[in-house]
Amino acid sequence: MKTFKELREKFSSSQIAQTEGTVYIQREYEPGQNYDGDLKKLLIDIKKAGGKVKKIYKPSRREPNLAIEVDGNLNKIKSQIKKDDDGLTDIEE
Repeated sequence: MKTFKELREKFSSSQIAQTEGTVYIQREYEPGQNYDGDLKKLLIDIKKAGGKVKKIYKPSRREPNLAIEVDGNLNKIKSQIKKDDDGLTDIEE
């Protein structure tokens, strides 16, 4: 029979492994809206959560979304961004 400590370690490590990976963060803008302040806040939150930015897709006339591709823990990044977010940011795995 396994002890409680062994079971806790097993389940906590499996949950961490599932949440690690590529995280996609998106935010939509209207033409002419400034996105620099939001981008700076998002980058600070990602770094606080221990994520590494892979690629930043800035908004253009064709694609009005700011998109950031990040490697890291989904749960940590999501909770850190939600602290400062106004509800307009989408976070996907």
